[in-house]
Amino acid sequence: GIRNTRNDRRLARTAADEDSTLARYFASVPENWDHFMGVFYRLGPKNPKRPKIQSGQVVTIAYTARFLEDGRLFDDTYSTKQPLTFRLGDPGQVIKGLEIAVHLLPDGGKGRFIIPSALAFGAEGSSSRIVPPWTPVLYDVEVTEASEVAPLTLLKDSAVGTH
Repeated sequence: GIRNTRNDRRLARTAADEDSTLARYFASVPENWDHFMGVFYRLGPKNPKRPKIQSGQVVTIAYTARFLEDGRLFDDTYSTKQPLTFRLGDPGQVIKGLEIAVHLLPDGGKGRFIIPSALAFGAEGSSSRIVPPWTPVLYDVEVTEASEVAPLTLLKDSAVGTH
């Protein structure tokens, strides 16, 4: 009874906090943001005219990650010199919002992405406890490398080898 009600209130309050953080941010910036699958974005003005990254491609990204509320940096692959490489579409590689973000970029492309908690670290926050629950995050992402799209049939054939 009582414990559940208190917990529900806390969760409702923090979800509302996230909504007000997003509303305050958008009210404070002059530019308009586009929206795709729950992620707000602005693409770099000089992005190469190449096809967007597709599921199945192995992609390497460099990024900075900040708290939307105060701009504090919590992750930065430039300073660690450790860009992130993963196959787009494989489960559990990156937060969902980052996957959506990469789908909007070409190889060599850059963008800025606001990722609500539902597509980031959620109602639990990050496992490292760095990102609190219900926290929208701001990622500046650059695709530094992307593999060609390999048709699945070719992959299957090459795995078989010669007869």
